[in-house]
Amino acid sequence: CTDGSRYPMPEITCKAGVNDVATCTARYGDHAAIPLTFKKIGA
Repeated sequence: CTDGSRYPMPEITCKAGVNDVATCTARYGDHAAIPLTFKKIGA
């Protein structure tokens, strides 16, 4: 970050979804998984 702060990156796990949309979850250690969505926008 521009202010010098740092944040840990989560472990991200993805599975192929429909219509070029991946179904993903992010997990920080033993904490609950957070749903994420990545959509393909280019070739």
